[in-house]
This record gives sequence, C-alpha cells and structure tokens, in this order.
Amino acid sequence: MELAKKWRYRRIDPAYILALLGLVIPSLAGAFATPPGISTTPTPPINTTGDLTRFLCTLLLWVFWALIVLAVLFALIAAYRYVTSSGEPEKRSKANKTLLYAAIAVAVAIIAVGVPDLISSFLGNSQSFAGVCAPAF
Repeated sequence: MELAKKWRYRRIDPAYILALLGLVIPSLAGAFATPPGISTTPTPPINTTGDLTRFLCTLLLWVFWALIVLAVLFALIAAYRYVTSSGEPEKRSKANKTLLYAAIAVAVAIIAVGVPDLISSFLGNSQSFAGVCAPAF
C-alpha cells in the first residue's frame, strides 16, 4: 500500500514526454499520403560540372564577404582599443594585434576569391572563372 501511494503522486519527467512524442509524431507523419503527381524524391542541386563550379564559387564568395565583415569588425575593435589605451603599452599592443588580425582576414578573403582562377590555370583550363566567382562591388 505504501509503495502504491509513492508512485501515485510521482511527477512525470518532461524528458519522458518528449521521448514519447519523438516516437509518436514521426509515425503520424508517415500516415499522410502523397498527392498524385507530386514526386517525393528531391532533385539534387548539383547535376553537372557547371553546377559544381557555381556552388564552389558561391561558397567562396560567402567566405569572402564573411571575412570582409570580420575584418571591418576587427578594425573597429582595434580602433576602440587604441582610443581607450590611454598610452598603456600592453593595451596598444593588443590593439596592434587586433589590427594585424584584420589585415590577415582581408588577405585571406582576397586569396579566397583568387583560388578558382589559380586552380583553373594549374589545370590548363583556358576558361577563367572570373565571371562566375568575381565578387560584386
């Protein structure tokens, strides 16, 4: 009798509820039929070498712009550190390092944009990727 009272008022752990829902909800999703005329298989985004080239160039452009934004952020942080250093050598040194990191980010961004043309020239391809991979300024 004492054991029954102990289990009767036990609070249910939310993790158990989530686990149960995790088992039940996916099985309900499979119960719905696909309407006729709709394909359930997705088409792959990369079918040809041109698609692969566009994908890689798009990826490199995202890297380029992310590094440019990062460089601007580092430059702003370095400027703030210079202004607030009040002549202390260690704070100025920190600001110099931050400015160096900004310059490195810009250099890596420029290299990222030039990589497709560099690889193309190594492979002996006469086509340049400059039209595909050039960032729009």
